[in-house]
Amino acid sequence: MKKVKQAIVVGNWKMNPRTLAEAIDCAKKIARNIPKKSPKVILAVPAPFIKDIHKAVKLPIAMQRISTEEEGAYTGDVSAPQGMSAGATYTLIGHSEDRARGATHDIVSKQVETALTLKLPFILCVGESARDKDGTYLETVNEQLHSALKKLAPRHLSLLTIAYEPVWAIGKDATKVATSAECLEVVISIRRFLSDVFGAKKTEGVAILYGGSVSPETAKMFVKEGGVQGLLVGRESLKPKHFVHIINEVAQV
Repeated sequence: MKKVKQAIVVGNWKMNPRTLAEAIDCAKKIARNIPKKSPKVILAVPAPFIKDIHKAVKLPIAMQRISTEEEGAYTGDVSAPQGMSAGATYTLIGHSEDRARGATHDIVSKQVETALTLKLPFILCVGESARDKDGTYLETVNEQLHSALKKLAPRHLSLLTIAYEPVWAIGKDATKVATSAECLEVVISIRRFLSDVFGAKKTEGVAILYGGSVSPETAKMFVKEGGVQGLLVGRESLKPKHFVHIINEVAQV
């Protein structure tokens, strides 16, 4: 694989906004203000909005999660083929909030396998819930990677993007703000894992993103000093001015 040439900024809207009209308005405000020399901007939107957002803006749309199955009696699940038929060209897998609600290693692994079968590009989220002095959090991240990617072959690497989410630095329950040095340490560990399993040359093109309460003030720092090739942005991606500011900050690195 070639080295990562274009940074990536993903806006994860989670279960927001409340209405389709608000969603379309937000997406349009973002799309029309993206700079010409921009990173790749992907919007991970709620499943009911995928088709309409796909029609409203010329931006890649991601599902926020996929079922482990492609079809069947799984009430409430949304399958990857359904999302793809509505216009999604990416999916998140293993987001920290999904893991917190019960997405086990086995579930995440099956979701990855489904994405591979369908050749659906995916953003695999990994990250530790807490930091310890002995560095076992690196083992936690490696375990998540090993479990999720056990069915991935070198030919699949073009489908893979990884997002590092330090759970302890996210949202209202954050214990502290993560530093670029803390991000870089884990990114180096992830790169080492990929190199050991697939080879350094073959994994040069796999982008690693940072997602941990990213703000307009910290965006450039994480990309410039944290060793990542982009960002996974949560609540700030629902504020068009803030999100575009973040996109501009990444574009300047």
